[in-house]
Amino acid sequence: MSNAAICGELSAYDETWDRVSAKKPKAIKPFNGVTFEEAIWDDSTMIELMQEGVADIYTTDVIVAAIMCAAKSNYSWDIEIKKFGS
Repeated sequence: MSNAAICGELSAYDETWDRVSAKKPKAIKPFNGVTFEEAIWDDSTMIELMQEGVADIYTTDVIVAAIMCAAKSNYSWDIEIKKFGS
């Protein structure tokens, strides 16, 4: 039994950024897309998945990015953890 959901989209990664350095800079273009900074509780798909109990841990892309960058961060950040049931 598969519980698959298609949620959002991901733009293609520009590999030319891998070669950027102080000696080979690259101009940053303005971002014209839409950004979302919703809490996990504002996402109807996440709420539905939680109610179905399809996983043990639920997170958003913003939280995962903060955790991945934490080792090199100079600034503090907060993560709210809510535990339900067992």
